[in-house]
Amino acid sequence: MKEDFKKNNTVHLQGYVNDVRMNEYERGDKKMTAINLIVATQERYQDKDGVWKARYTNHEVAMFTDKKDVIEKFGKVSKDIEEKNANKETEGFKATNHTVSLDGILVNGEKKLGEDSYRSVQIIAKADGVKLDAKKQEEEVSNKATLSGNIANVYVDKEKNFAVLSVIHNFRPEGTDKDMQTAIDVRVSGDRKFSAPTYEKIAKGEIGTGDFIRVSGQLHNANRPVEGKGTRYGVALDLTGFEMIQSKAEKRE
Repeated sequence: MKEDFKKNNTVHLQGYVNDVRMNEYERGDKKMTAINLIVATQERYQDKDGVWKARYTNHEVAMFTDKKDVIEKFGKVSKDIEEKNANKETEGFKATNHTVSLDGILVNGEKKLGEDSYRSVQIIAKADGVKLDAKKQEEEVSNKATLSGNIANVYVDKEKNFAVLSVIHNFRPEGTDKDMQTAIDVRVSGDRKFSAPTYEKIAKGEIGTGDFIRVSGQLHNANRPVEGKGTRYGVALDLTGFEMIQSKAEKRE
């Protein structure tokens, strides 16, 4: 079955810049700058009792550029954040009033927890597509990701009406001959109207390991303490949309 590759791996965020880290490096004979951001988004949602609540999420975003105007802009934002933190002027989940709108892709990185390392998820954005201090557009979503891939593992907790799909997206970056993977946990709630039908199919075994799927939803922090080591920081996708591209049974046929 032919897939629309434009929907393979996409992320859109609109939020506040809460941290900026910049490092210079060389790529061939070019001097480049890696700009690492923490972007905070806020979304409203209804819980199972119909009560509206706010959810705040910090996203790790990286971009790479040699453009002086981009480097200078984010350098100024970094100084603004340092000054506000020093004067304790942070406001709620915002470190500054600098907003950002960006598009990118999900990739895996690596983090340390004590002597161990573990897989993390971050967003790579093209500097040309990052809009600093942009106002939120009328129809713009604050936090949305879409990813296609194979289900590698399924966890179901029928008592809690909850499931987790481990999804692996395979891709080859432009200009290289190296195959790469992005793996992410997709959380599926049986109590939310957008994900309940998918949960029911997972619970019945109609969706399972080996299926090639497309999922969409919101990226949220999934941090958990590890005894004697500290906190393991992660990101999961909370499902709102599901599409079966090719089931394992279809592949066998």
